Amino acid sequence: MNLHNPGAAIASYRAQTERQKKMPGVTLASFTCQTCGYDRKIAGRKQFVKGTTKFGYICAECHARREARKAKEAA
Repeated sequence: MNLHNPGAAIASYRAQTERQKKMPGVTLASFTCQTCGYDRKIAGRKQFVKGTTKFGYICAECHARREARKAKEAA
């Protein structure tokens, strides 16, 4: 930090944190959903293929839509 000009240091810090908002892996543990392709936090993720992580994960929202579609097809 530049102690002679604290305003510049604050502006630099704000610019850095704004850039990090766009990179969820930097500030929060995340993964890329195999269905929708978005970066999501790991809470609520499900395995794309049960029993293996080789094929990645899907987010909770995509999993709910997938289960609803399977239930509709089974009925």
